[in-house]
Amino acid sequence: MSLSFTFRNVNEAFSKLVEGIERGRIWKDCDCEDCKHATIQTTRRPSRVGEVLQIPVPVCITYTHPRERVLFNTARDCNPFFHVYEALWMLAGLNDIEGPAYYAANYRDCVQDGDSPIANGAYGYRWRKADSGRYETSSYRSGDGYGSRTITTRELVREDQLHIIAERLRKNPDDRRCVLQMWNVEDDLLKADTSKDICCNTHAYFLIRYKYNPQALNGAETFIPHLDMTVCNRSNDLVWGALGANVVHFSFLQEYLAAKIGCEVGVYNQFTNNLHCYTERWYPEKWLDSGDHTDGISHLPPSWAYQEYFKLVEDPERFDREVLDFVERHKQDALAGDYQEPFLRNVAEPMCIAFHYHKKRDYVAALHVADNIAADDWRISSKFWLNKRHALYQKRSK
Repeated sequence: MSLSFTFRNVNEAFSKLVEGIERGRIWKDCDCEDCKHATIQTTRRPSRVGEVLQIPVPVCITYTHPRERVLFNTARDCNPFFHVYEALWMLAGLNDIEGPAYYAANYRDCVQDGDSPIANGAYGYRWRKADSGRYETSSYRSGDGYGSRTITTRELVREDQLHIIAERLRKNPDDRRCVLQMWNVEDDLLKADTSKDICCNTHAYFLIRYKYNPQALNGAETFIPHLDMTVCNRSNDLVWGALGANVVHFSFLQEYLAAKIGCEVGVYNQFTNNLHCYTERWYPEKWLDSGDHTDGISHLPPSWAYQEYFKLVEDPERFDREVLDFVERHKQDALAGDYQEPFLRNVAEPMCIAFHYHKKRDYVAALHVADNIAADDWRISSKFWLNKRHALYQKRSK
């Protein structure tokens, strides 16, 4: 037995899943025939980091419009700066703790093992620098004359899984063997009791499906290829994981790969074997009573119904070159770069610079820079987040 839900985007998913779990928790014995609201049953279970409300069966959440990835709920109060930086950090294939920790105060506490500078379970590093199991051998001579000797070294060959998957699907759109691996024995199974940062998302499947084009009668193609993605997860916190960070960085991954392949973005399926909510951080009344912060924005009617999307990748090869420089440049400062990729130049960079001013508590400058964020969804979310921190800072300063 399992549960399956289909939503347009993360905003619809958040409101309906939170309401369903809360109704199931409070009205477990409700047999009202007129009740049209879904109820989701949960059980209270202990966990490694506190009691949870656990859905007792696997759950699949499907997003039909995964690029609508910004959660606007004011009470949930997502950190858009961390979400964007972390997603780009993953696409760059990095595993350092320093960068993400600058944008999220508790990141280091969640992932750092001892004084290690790297995150053991960094998805992007595993995407782009996967252990191939092969070694390259090279030799060189050391010293001169009679005392010289030959030194042989062996270096592990690492593979870029994203490049391989994109190439396979570009050459054969019917390929069904495009599996992205994240979990592995050495770094996860054997470290399950010693590392804080064990992969929750274990692997992902990619498949091109052809979907009907309503504009076909105007001479366009009848069916257009779309990249569908299914992410498998062993254990996931619904609020801060599945509907928080995961929906952003995996939808970035999906859009990035679609651009490299040369097709449209399809649906995003998130399959979770153990979906739960922590009881100490479960605030359904506050979340459900809260509106969003998009009121009055005429081009987002209703608050999450996008009319167009700001493209993540314009030129895949150029994006690959620039994204690595971008995440390195914006680790601890706000040095402007000369980026040609529109998302990096017009969305991500003003976001990082605005956050830098927030760290300096210069909210006038932060909000001024945030006005220049070209993507409507990220600009709205960023300005709300900054205004809320500004108000809290002023209150503490009195």
